[in-house]
Amino acid sequence: MFIEGFYSAQSNSQVSDSITVELRNSTSPFAAAEQTNGVVATDGTVQLKFSVPDGNYYFAVKHRNTIETWSKQVQEHFPGQLL
Repeated sequence: MFIEGFYSAQSNSQVSDSITVELRNSTSPFAAAEQTNGVVATDGTVQLKFSVPDGNYYFAVKHRNTIETWSKQVQEHFPGQLL
């Protein structure tokens, strides 16, 4: 995942920075089931681990310098799965 404004096309990398990712329930009012923080590496990768029960969730990504972004569709999540 590359963060807009932090990515350099010349080096195909970015400045590392922290993000917050929330798992949001798949039904209204889409309450936050859990959230965790991670650091996006220069190659755009980040590893996150959630401990919520298996199920379908929206992913909401927050960064201090961008607009909060949600996944288009719900995603299936299994306990202990690295994302």
